Amino acid sequence: MSGDTECRKEISSPARKLAVEILLKWDKKRSYINLLLSAILSRSNLSQQDRAFVSELVYGTIKFKLTLDWAISQVSRLSFSQIEPEVAWALRVGAYQLFFTRVPAYAAINETVSAVKSLANPGAGKFVNAVLRKLAETNPLENIESDDRVEYLTVKYSHPRWLVEKWLSEFSSLEEVEKLLQSNNQSPPLSLRVNTLKISLEELEKLLEKRGLSFKRGRFSLDCLYIENWRGNLEKLEEFKKGYFYLQDEASMVVSEVLSPQPGERILDVCAAPGGKTTHLAQLMKDEGEIVAVDVNHSRLKLVLENASRLGIKSIVTVERDARELDFPQGSFDAILVDAPCSGLGVLRRKPDIRWWKSKEDIPRMAQLQMDILNKAGIFLKKGGRLLYSTCTIFREENEGVVKGFLEKNTDFEPKPFSIPGVNKARDFFQFLPHLH
Repeated sequence: MSGDTECRKEISSPARKLAVEILLKWDKKRSYINLLLSAILSRSNLSQQDRAFVSELVYGTIKFKLTLDWAISQVSRLSFSQIEPEVAWALRVGAYQLFFTRVPAYAAINETVSAVKSLANPGAGKFVNAVLRKLAETNPLENIESDDRVEYLTVKYSHPRWLVEKWLSEFSSLEEVEKLLQSNNQSPPLSLRVNTLKISLEELEKLLEKRGLSFKRGRFSLDCLYIENWRGNLEKLEEFKKGYFYLQDEASMVVSEVLSPQPGERILDVCAAPGGKTTHLAQLMKDEGEIVAVDVNHSRLKLVLENASRLGIKSIVTVERDARELDFPQGSFDAILVDAPCSGLGVLRRKPDIRWWKSKEDIPRMAQLQMDILNKAGIFLKKGGRLLYSTCTIFREENEGVVKGFLEKNTDFEPKPFSIPGVNKARDFFQFLPHLH
């Protein structure tokens, strides 16, 4: 198997050691890996090349954790309950290199053994060496077999069993679920939203061309560009610092465009942080009017204002409060966005770690929270106004189920069809799916 890592004769073991240390902290603290990784790498003295390698090892090992564990269990004389955490994570990091990168087997084995020697007991190096050599010789992933179709999909695509079972119950075929699982394990595309308050799409394209970047326009949003050949941090570009663009997924951009805010309107965004959709709303209404951005998290709410400042937006005011406890006068807003907190399992390409932290018991709890927020928000909409509900999950219980429940309780609301560029017909509900869109 092959991934994005180029074949190199030597990649320093400090990179592998750091990857194992990050994974240990992530596992112990159950923290968001993107935040943990960013914080640790910013303090490291590794080269840019090794930082990129650490990132790939960490994200890849988390993504394929279940698959790697299955493969290791096929050749190890010890079960994971008998293996020290430091050794277990070193084995996973080594196995990931063997199966999913172009790092030569000898380098993957030797450097991982070298890294684990400074992290665990004296005998750990010999054990890791033996297991990784057996993996390299036999490659169990070439022979994943099971009469249990759920077990097969779970192992092959590294998703929790409950998640596979739920999607099998919601989608029309085994083939579609397999395509979804496969898509979830692909690297996410790099997309940005042009800030038309400062620059046109065509003008930004010219600036990016001068930097040697290649790109293509989005399929569904008029403000979207996909960057195709960039390995660094786009936030370091002068164009980013000047507020010419915002890093955002295309499906997220479509949400604000569907709400279609108009200049002079008063808009409520009840779950606003970190501000991607909020600032897009302001952009679409030419920064004329008012957007009230609400969030319960103080530090994340600050990001809304920081992003607005960089983008040159002045129409946003923030309110720190639980969306279920808002107390605006009835009928205060022309349009309302409820981008609700959810299980997040529609963005596993971007956040591979959440598959391991969520459980099936979370889904009804999230659905109730979404319903509570939506019912509260509806009170503040003017007659004839627009209320848009969106999530980044793909469970019916959190999507169609919530909307159906809201409409049954709030009979003065009705579905309103909307159009999306690239979609053949108007509809009052649309779901982006990783394997289709």
